[in-house]
Amino acid sequence: MAAGFYSPNETLESDGLKARLKRALHDRRGILADVYDLLRWLDSPADVPLIAADFLGRRNAPARLDRPVFIWGAPRSGTTLLYRLMSSHTDVGYNIHPKKQRPRESTNLWFDAFGEHRGPMDASLIRPARLRRVCREHASILEAQGKPRFLGKSPFMTLWIPLVNEVFPDARHIHVIRDGRAVLNSILYLIRHSEKLQAQKFHEDRRLFGPQPAGLVNPMAQPQAGRHVQQWCLMVEQGRKSRALLGERYAEATYEGLVTDPHGTMRAVLDHAQLPYDDAFIAATYPAEMPNRNYKFASDSSAIEADDRPYVKDMEPLLAELGYL
Repeated sequence: MAAGFYSPNETLESDGLKARLKRALHDRRGILADVYDLLRWLDSPADVPLIAADFLGRRNAPARLDRPVFIWGAPRSGTTLLYRLMSSHTDVGYNIHPKKQRPRESTNLWFDAFGEHRGPMDASLIRPARLRRVCREHASILEAQGKPRFLGKSPFMTLWIPLVNEVFPDARHIHVIRDGRAVLNSILYLIRHSEKLQAQKFHEDRRLFGPQPAGLVNPMAQPQAGRHVQQWCLMVEQGRKSRALLGERYAEATYEGLVTDPHGTMRAVLDHAQLPYDDAFIAATYPAEMPNRNYKFASDSSAIEADDRPYVKDMEPLLAELGYL
């Protein structure tokens, strides 16, 4: 077995090891099928054109997914909260963090296939090999977990909808929106006070927190609050424009709605995702009440300082349009 594939503290009964074994087997099935085709060629020379067509069709066709569900939105808007709630549905498979064994963003599946684009991506990046890779990685997760529907989450996907729509044209999309003042407060708190993120070099002026939308030019030359106010406004606006492309496959959910009415919001979200449920499932799976952390941006412990407040004014037109003012 390849070095690094098996950890000494795992057993054959380990769910993580079994998932990787299934994925390894799935990746090798193509080789076994190729050998089988070769034997068919040798045994039936007259059938070579038909066999070759089967071979090329199987090798070149990307894996098909049934209505994958993608959650996206500006950073710190509640996408992770909704993702973890939806991951409890028995029909969905999702990317799992290898160490923490919990739902992980699906950003890496797209980075692996198309490169680490922190800004917009569109269908011009599609190549046959890239298409097969991203589809295969999504499909292998479903096969390993034995689930019929894929659930993914990535804030970056807000900027990748033209590409994602080309790859998965029947996907269901959920755009999560939150009061921009609460988003800014959350980002500034993490940048300025979180030891974990400081270790990851997000603090001070070293890196933009999250995606870089078109229109956010030279963000590191701007103050922390200014660059992240622009990021929120541009990402919300870009996400809402995706309705024109996605049509009825686009839906919006708000952080505020999720925490004030978890059951009602989850019903609406599951309806849109076309995932089955009943009242007993909702009551048993999702909390009836959740803490609303939006109050922090207006509290004495707010990370939004006096020098940051002029930038908050730039949010006001969009906040009003969304009903937050």
